[in-house]
Amino acid sequence: ALASSNQQEVCKYPGGRCYQLDMQRCKGSETYTLHGLWPEWSEFCSHEEFDAEKLDSIRPQLEQYWPSCFGWEDEEFWA
Repeated sequence: ALASSNQQEVCKYPGGRCYQLDMQRCKGSETYTLHGLWPEWSEFCSHEEFDAEKLDSIRPQLEQYWPSCFGWEDEEFWA
């Protein structure tokens, strides 16, 4: 189940496993991109360090469809 920050609804899902989904539109762009997708629970996260090299196979798509709009470097944003 997903909740968007553009909606004022609270995510309700049996078992309480929900994500917060935020969309963004970069200045000068007509399209929205995913700003972030955060789980509302952390006990299932591995907490391993972010490794940008693991993104090499999809980097062109990330740069095109998921840029940072807030002055961060893309890799910092993706982390």
